[in-house]
Amino acid sequence: MLTDSELQTLLHECALFSITTNTTNIMTTNKTKLQSKAFT
Repeated sequence: MLTDSELQTLLHECALFSITTNTTNIMTTNKTKLQSKAFT
């Protein structure tokens, strides 16, 4: 079993990871939209 502090750290890292991934996805989507606008 994990201790409370280990669990907290794990949750925190998972949250940070998902936030980073979401931000990257949003930026990539926006970049693609801008590029497709530039080509039309």
